[in-house]
Amino acid sequence: MICIAIFLVSLACLWLWGFTNKNKKLPPGPRGLPILGSLHKLGDNPHLDLHKLAQKHGPIMYLRLGLVPTIVVSSPQAAELFLKTHDLVFASRPPHEAAKYIAWEQRNMSFGEYGPYWRNMRKMCTLELLSQTKINSFRRMRQEEVESLINVLREAAKDGVAVDVSAKVSTASADMSCRMVFGKKYDDKDLDEKGFKSVIQEGMQLSATPNIGDYIPYIGKLDLQGLTRRMKAVGKKFDEFFEKVIDDHLQSSENREDKVKDFVDVMLGFLGTEESEYRLERPNIKAILLDMLAGSVDTSATAIEWALSELIKHPRVMKKLQIELESVVGMKRMVEESDLDKLEYLDMVIKETMRIHPVAPLLIPHQSMEDCMVGDFFIPKKSRVIINAWAIMRDPSAWSEPEKFWPERFEGREIDIKGRDFQFIPFGSGRRGCPGLQLGLTVVRLVVAQLVHCFDWKLPNKMLASELDMTEEFGLTMPRANHLFAIPTYRLQNESAIFLVSLTCLWLWGCSKKGKRLPPGPRGLPILGSLHKLGANPHRVLHKLAQKHGPIMYLRLGFVPTIVVSSSQAAELFLKTHDHVFASRPPIEAAKYISWEQRNMVFAEYGPYWRNMRKMCTLELLSHTKINSFKSMRQEEVDLFIKLMRETASDGVAVDLSAKVAALSADMSCRMILGKKYMDDDLDEKGFKAVMQEILYLAATPNIGDFIPYIGALDLQGLIKRMKKVRKIFDDFLDKVIHEHMLSENKKDKAKDFVDVMLSFVGTEESEYRMEQPNIKAILLDMLVGSMDTSATAIEWALSELIKHPRVMKKVQMELESVVGLNRVVEESDLDKLEYLDMVIKETMRIHPVGPLLIPHQSVEDCMVADFFIPKNSRVIINAWTIMRDPSAWTEPEEFWPERFEGQDIDVKGKHFQLIPFGSGRRACPGLQLGLTVVRLMVAQLVHCFDWKLPNGMLPSELDMNEVFGLTMPRANNLFAIPTYRLNNESAIIFFSLICLWLWGSNNKAKRLPPGPRGLPILGSLHLLGGNPHRDLHRLAQKYGSIMHLRLGFVPTIVVSSPQAAELFLKIHDHVFASRPPSEAAKYIFCGQRDIAFGEYGPYWRNMRKMCTLELLSQTKINSFRSMRQEEINLFIKLLRDAANDGVAVDVSAKIATLSANMSCRMVLGKKYMDQDMDKKGFKSVMQESLRLAAVPNIGDYIPYVGALNLQGLTKGMKATGKIFDNFFEKVIDEHIQSESKEDKVKDFVDVMLGFLGTEESDYRVDRLDIKAILLDMMLASTDTSAAAIEWALSELIKHPRVMKNLQMELESVVGIKRVVEESDLDKLEYLDMVIKETIRIHPVGPLLIPHQSMEDCKVGDFFIPKKSRVIINAWAIMRDLSAWIKPEEFWPERFERIDVDFRGRDFRFIPFGSGRRGCPGIQLALTVVRLVVAQLVHCFDWKLPNNLLPSELDMSEEFGLSMPRANHLFAIPSYRLHNERGCAGWFNEQFSYSN
Repeated sequence: MICIAIFLVSLACLWLWGFTNKNKKLPPGPRGLPILGSLHKLGDNPHLDLHKLAQKHGPIMYLRLGLVPTIVVSSPQAAELFLKTHDLVFASRPPHEAAKYIAWEQRNMSFGEYGPYWRNMRKMCTLELLSQTKINSFRRMRQEEVESLINVLREAAKDGVAVDVSAKVSTASADMSCRMVFGKKYDDKDLDEKGFKSVIQEGMQLSATPNIGDYIPYIGKLDLQGLTRRMKAVGKKFDEFFEKVIDDHLQSSENREDKVKDFVDVMLGFLGTEESEYRLERPNIKAILLDMLAGSVDTSATAIEWALSELIKHPRVMKKLQIELESVVGMKRMVEESDLDKLEYLDMVIKETMRIHPVAPLLIPHQSMEDCMVGDFFIPKKSRVIINAWAIMRDPSAWSEPEKFWPERFEGREIDIKGRDFQFIPFGSGRRGCPGLQLGLTVVRLVVAQLVHCFDWKLPNKMLASELDMTEEFGLTMPRANHLFAIPTYRLQNESAIFLVSLTCLWLWGCSKKGKRLPPGPRGLPILGSLHKLGANPHRVLHKLAQKHGPIMYLRLGFVPTIVVSSSQAAELFLKTHDHVFASRPPIEAAKYISWEQRNMVFAEYGPYWRNMRKMCTLELLSHTKINSFKSMRQEEVDLFIKLMRETASDGVAVDLSAKVAALSADMSCRMILGKKYMDDDLDEKGFKAVMQEILYLAATPNIGDFIPYIGALDLQGLIKRMKKVRKIFDDFLDKVIHEHMLSENKKDKAKDFVDVMLSFVGTEESEYRMEQPNIKAILLDMLVGSMDTSATAIEWALSELIKHPRVMKKVQMELESVVGLNRVVEESDLDKLEYLDMVIKETMRIHPVGPLLIPHQSVEDCMVADFFIPKNSRVIINAWTIMRDPSAWTEPEEFWPERFEGQDIDVKGKHFQLIPFGSGRRACPGLQLGLTVVRLMVAQLVHCFDWKLPNGMLPSELDMNEVFGLTMPRANNLFAIPTYRLNNESAIIFFSLICLWLWGSNNKAKRLPPGPRGLPILGSLHLLGGNPHRDLHRLAQKYGSIMHLRLGFVPTIVVSSPQAAELFLKIHDHVFASRPPSEAAKYIFCGQRDIAFGEYGPYWRNMRKMCTLELLSQTKINSFRSMRQEEINLFIKLLRDAANDGVAVDVSAKIATLSANMSCRMVLGKKYMDQDMDKKGFKSVMQESLRLAAVPNIGDYIPYVGALNLQGLTKGMKATGKIFDNFFEKVIDEHIQSESKEDKVKDFVDVMLGFLGTEESDYRVDRLDIKAILLDMMLASTDTSAAAIEWALSELIKHPRVMKNLQMELESVVGIKRVVEESDLDKLEYLDMVIKETIRIHPVGPLLIPHQSMEDCKVGDFFIPKKSRVIINAWAIMRDLSAWIKPEEFWPERFERIDVDFRGRDFRFIPFGSGRRGCPGIQLALTVVRLVVAQLVHCFDWKLPNNLLPSELDMSEEFGLSMPRANHLFAIPSYRLHNERGCAGWFNEQFSYSN
């Protein structure tokens, strides 16, 4: 009776569920039978059955399987919706019998429900079992097993008999898996008499077969299909086997520490610990072991046998793959794992195999964790979602001729196997994508490559290829229905014939190129080619040859075809026009031994690995933010260096400048890269510089083994021996460094060094290629060499040339005196102003290039360059030394003459091919910015702080300028010179400043400055500014005129107080006054002037403004947040309405501030933040504090020498506020970077800017510091200024009931009294527009616009305005000017009725948002918010003041700051005024419910 009752209740629930979802649009699908639903439609091949149904009902199809609502997904577009857009909703798995009996109650990863347990298991597997390090640790084992397989097949090949390839591959796969997972091989009978493959395939088939008990639970116990019984039997076999394995490991008394840990060892290490939220116990370990075993045995073996089946069936593809293997690997050895990345056609073959024979025809079912709308369809909670990968990967709309096996379809298409392209998802996608993908692919690609490379294959019994049976068997995977039998024939060559074959190939290659026009070049010797022509200075030898043969020259070095490029025009062809063809590097012995098998950026082959390493270095190690984070460290080291040099100068002795500069460079590099200084003997007894120069020499010297490989092992030059020695030095040193970092704790208070950054990526999936220890060491060596040796070399050459050319030295010193003065050392902030220094550095690098020969490139394909044929795999040498001395590009190229760069826009970034010291294109040096910063800073300090003379009475012209060839080209002999300290004593600084001030006044006496008050000594007119500077300046302007000059401390200042004067500065001479002055507030709060509001005018500012205008503040972007604004305002009105019901006074200022903060946070940062998320004071207080600090006259800005005393306490407040913002925005950015699957939401401002992070979209890349600066601008403008304008508008309306009434009447007329205002109404509300304008006129957003600064001397009207004058536009005074406004103190909106005055600064009587280049770019957004909120407040409510206060008594005091809010909060009592209570109440409830 109970069973009958349950059955009836279930039917009733099913009926009720259908009834409740009647009004919701489910996807289309077949009508099912009672109880069974569509179960009867699924046969032996459910993937085919579901595919047929989907062709009728669509790519998102609904069907009921028993009592379970099921969604079937059959197209790439639909898959993307489920696996990416709504990935989080569908990340779980449904419970089912197979998971219960075979997977230990869903404890494995494949079938585990989504939640903390599953996340921790996946994390453990990803980091501990399937990391790149772990995969690599089994490389030797894989090679052993593959060689064993090849040996078995080679023996069979001798007999010429057919081999059961399926069985052999299965055995090899099982052996590899067992050794990796369990630590040793197991025989088939150790699991079961049927063997590993049979039992695993049985488990897979049981997991995939539709089980009626999963769909109609009440008859599950009857086990009508007999599946449960079989599941229990299979589960028991695995349980017993894994128990035995675990016991073996626990009981093992052998010392296993010297062996690679297998997966069981790793997991037993967590047994019973609290490493994760769920401790690992035996059932967890067994469940994960089954995942690993099934994934690595069955899926890999299935993919391999299908790949070989398709290749045998398609001889054309087999032949093409063998040709690729011959080209990359050669015919004298087997394939190695290091070859795999070079085998592009193999990659296409594997992809095409997996497309036609997917690893899983139906992905393991997902389950919806909540109701969800996907497209237009409603998907109920707990729906089972089946992704038909088989159908998707044969979709005719995504694939042409999908039934055809055609690997070339992937050529030129960036479709990877990782689930990013939804037409190709053999391993799933999103959160539930297969974590063992990398391991599986490695095994499949390696085994397939070996089978094809080592053997030719034919079918037995003279069977034709087209007759091969390709029938499949359905299961969780889809293996061949019948084993594959084929006859192998061994095809590799005997080693004895290799040399002869090579010579033959060389001769044939020459014959094949005879009809193609190679570049001209010298005729080479047999075998050697032109190797004998290269001496101790190859750059000079190649230069002489190029003078004879031309700028694109061909020569053969050993067996290697080589192209030498020797002109700027030719360089442009190779590094720009055909950059993608020549973006790779050739394999060389130096890269093998010194860069950990080409794992660094400098020598790495072009491909996914290199791109990801470069991206990581560019974004994480060499970004502008990272470089700036070490600014104080650089200054410390330079100050210490100068101090030591100054002490030496007092003794008057010669200094070994080369050694000193090398030591300084090593110290800076070590602190920045490795986290601390290291002594020379920490690396080697020779010291850093000597070892670095050795490594660069070895990398650059032509090695005969690179050009004639067959004698490479003889090491005739002794280079390999030296390489191995250097490699060991760095390997030991960097291992020690990494070990120290891994052991160190609590480094949060320090700037992260490069090792810290890279260690944070170890084992993660941040990039396509995960970071492991060899990668880290390779990149660290790049960084050390790049920052240490190249910088030191450039510095010593620059100083050598300056000492040799006293005229140039004097000119640099004069510029430094002009910009920096003689009372302090140079700071990094000075560098951009030192134009002549920049010319000197360029000229030094032109004559003494960092790399005389750029690191060789290699052509990745045949290519025509101009009229010349360049063969594939040619080595391309760019002779930078020759190019930068080319007489056709440079006048008198041998002369050191920095003035050649004057007025020429030639930089060192590789855009101008006559100057390429750092290369150009894809392979240009990514550390260019860091290198230049160090070189310019050091040269500037050495020249500014000291005069230099040569020892022993040597004349400058006698200075030895010999060089030593290498990858870089340092001086042959160290530079010795005698320094003399030349800066003033600090005690004379203040006196000197006063003299300068007096001289400045004298110089400008004859020039007519604007009138103004006479200032005090030193202070100037600072004492005249009180708590309200806008009013003080207004009073002074009434006396002295609308263009007034006053001196604030040492700073000449112009105050503009009329519309006519404003037009002169903001329109007529806008370009002169477009910059901003430096200020302490901009330094500490606004990220060193990197924002738009305070940024100096220049390329960076223009690009940031362009990005903000087009990407963040466009009308499209503003409109995309419309629904969000409406949601927040609906909530705001509801809260006020609740207060209105109680008849109590509301803190309107606080409510508006909260609304404004919520809207700003959602729009800018993507979600609401609580006040305490920023600081305990809350958003509004911190924002107003920052605006006050930015506006209050700071004595430190005007009298720099007392700035450090912080007499007003402002600097302390600025630093504290800046720290609050920095911590908050760091947290926000990290949340965005770590968050997943946001594609279904409107992109917030952080999302948009992170999209540009590290790209070269503009001249200045966007890094974290830029993002934080722009975010602060956006938050301040959208939070504080909008809130201030809204509360002033409401204050004026309450104070003026007549205006309030007029506005309410307009709103009733346009909107009606039955609904709230919508954004679409705003353009019709003319009187509202007048009210907002009048409010902002009387209470301007910024009473004083952010100061401008003159970039040059200028005549404005009859007045002389000196360069670097600070210009203050008194908007408050201008918008109360009696000559422009009638009764300016009166609040009278009607004054705008017949005046065509807008907010955009075109009419200079009304400039609340500024005008010209520095006008506010966010006007439209701000106005939208202000007008909408004011309209709602006035339309929905009547307002009265508390305590019977009269409107005329309302306090209208203001508080000065960058914006000007009310001094005291506005309190008022609202009364709800909309009609049709019932209808409006329903409307509000609906809106409020939607917004929540």
